Amino acid sequence: MQNHRFLFFISIITIAVYFSACVSIPNRYEGLAPGPWRGLLFINQHKELIVTEGRKKDVKRDVDFEEKSNFVAFNFEIGNAPDGKQIMTVINGAERMVFDEISLGRDIRTGDDTFYIKLSPYDACLKGIFEGDKMKGHWIVLDKSNYSMEFEAKYGQSHRYKKTNPAKVDATIFGHYQAKFGVDTEKPYDAIGEFEQTGDKLTGTFRTESGDFRFLEGQVVENELWLSTFDGSHAFLFHATITGDSLDGMFYSGIHYKTQWKAVKVKEGKLKHADSLSTAVSSEPFYFGFETPDGQIIDFRDEKFKNKLKLVQIMGSWCPNCLDEAVFLNEYFHNNPNDKVVVLGLSFERHPEKQKAMQRILDFKTKLKLAYDIALGGKANRDSASKVIPQISQLMAFPTLLFVDHHHKIVKVHTGFDGPATSKYQEYIRDFETNIRKFTEHE
Repeated sequence: MQNHRFLFFISIITIAVYFSACVSIPNRYEGLAPGPWRGLLFINQHKELIVTEGRKKDVKRDVDFEEKSNFVAFNFEIGNAPDGKQIMTVINGAERMVFDEISLGRDIRTGDDTFYIKLSPYDACLKGIFEGDKMKGHWIVLDKSNYSMEFEAKYGQSHRYKKTNPAKVDATIFGHYQAKFGVDTEKPYDAIGEFEQTGDKLTGTFRTESGDFRFLEGQVVENELWLSTFDGSHAFLFHATITGDSLDGMFYSGIHYKTQWKAVKVKEGKLKHADSLSTAVSSEPFYFGFETPDGQIIDFRDEKFKNKLKLVQIMGSWCPNCLDEAVFLNEYFHNNPNDKVVVLGLSFERHPEKQKAMQRILDFKTKLKLAYDIALGGKANRDSASKVIPQISQLMAFPTLLFVDHHHKIVKVHTGFDGPATSKYQEYIRDFETNIRKFTEHE
């Protein structure tokens, strides 16, 4: 009898353990696995349609789907902030972009674990499901209509495009390349590629007359170049065939845009000077007169702007080059206070609704901890900006920096921004300091 009771007791414990195991989450971590991940944003994804059992269809990927797909690859790490919350750090060359707003949950319909990563300060997110060493979902740009890309990530992978032997590299890319994008269109544009290669790893950027493509990272595989970046706002892929000192390939931006590009190695490339692309064409004063998210109408005729040099940043919260310039302006005047200078932002937003546009400006300003005011200028396109600033010939790019003197006249227009990813960043800072001294001598 005692033996029967003992066996019954053991059976109850076994059943309890079994059911306990069945309802436990099959995940070692309370959240996303900490450590390195490799993400893919698919421009097009190769899938095979397999038909079995009559009408039953099953969509599967073959083992070489990466070789047959086109995607923007990027690396990131999942870690923890001091308060214990999970953070995502996206790696592009020397840049580390931290996204610290991660929400995890459970899909009540399927039981899948879900993630939502807000890519602030941009109006975008990564969302989907995760299990162990895999993430799957979409990158969604919220201030664009129906704009998303399929997203997948795999834990523990550190390569960008190919798993290669760095010792076996058929080509070397370094220095400057004079490039032309859109060679297959009626309006090609010039650029300068700046590259550094170590083994098969390639980093660099492209400078254009409207700004730079920021931090790019990738690989040289045999005689092919692969470079990409993902910063929350943009997803870029550059692919090219390397033939001696020449490059010939395609550039992809997101899911819709692609164009052919070519480049040839040079000692130092050429672009039009940023101060010549747009100029002041009228002596009519520019009084500003735009509204900030807190309801303030800024007017340069107010007493607080008297005898001041006004720096007006034409920008958008959706624009990575604008972010770089905003960070520069904020840090520069924090480290070099100047009571003769006032910095202001004039933002052109994608949201047509004023309330949403104002909220985007506020979110951008708050996230970057900007010390200067930003007002709403209108809709995010160059024509809209040109119409509200008729004193300049034409707005060519976001960002554009206006220098407005103590008579409220625009005395200088600087188009674009050579950011920290470029070789011209320090030169830009020196020129900026020279112009500040020049235009404040008589303020």
